[in-house]
Amino acid sequence: MPRFNLTPVVLNLLIINVLVFIAFNIFQEPLAEWLILWKSDLIIDRGYYGMQLFKPVQLVTAFFSHLELFHIAFNMLALVSFGPPLEMVLGPKRFLASYLTIGVGSSVLLAFLDPSIAPVLGASGAIAGMLVLFAAYFPQTQLGLMFLPFRFPVRKFVIGAAVLSAALVIIGATTGSSMGGISHFGHLAGMVVGFIYLQFDKVRKIGKR
Repeated sequence: MPRFNLTPVVLNLLIINVLVFIAFNIFQEPLAEWLILWKSDLIIDRGYYGMQLFKPVQLVTAFFSHLELFHIAFNMLALVSFGPPLEMVLGPKRFLASYLTIGVGSSVLLAFLDPSIAPVLGASGAIAGMLVLFAAYFPQTQLGLMFLPFRFPVRKFVIGAAVLSAALVIIGATTGSSMGGISHFGHLAGMVVGFIYLQFDKVRKIGKR
């Protein structure tokens, strides 16, 4: 995959995530109720801490928040890898609108439809959704992972990741397992919202013709 210089929106997203990461690790207790997405029990009964801890602002703040170094490092590495070419194609405003829309959309699905009661945080949903957009605009790009000796088309990677995430969500829901503390529903939600965003974008383009 080719390297790109950091574009303005990607750079600012990176800075915001790092600043929130630092602040959250210094002031965990007072910031937790604002930066962590606590699941709502409006649709699914989650017991004693559903609507009591959920706040609408968390739908935005949660996907800018990380507590673990590996978590933010992995997400930001993904963002700076495929974010710049997307920003170059979409333009800064559309790229930012896409990122925020997918981030909020995946947060909504997590807050109201995720069968797991565990609270979540992190940019994974937004990143997963933007990867769907990347696959649509750069379908021939070959992706490689550090622990695998071969590369594969980004479209196949996205499809495989979606199928795997869906399978893990089902397994987690049926067994009650936390699946290692990873929100597979969040990854799947991001990809679903990213796909829906693409369909609306296609309709918008057709309407302009």
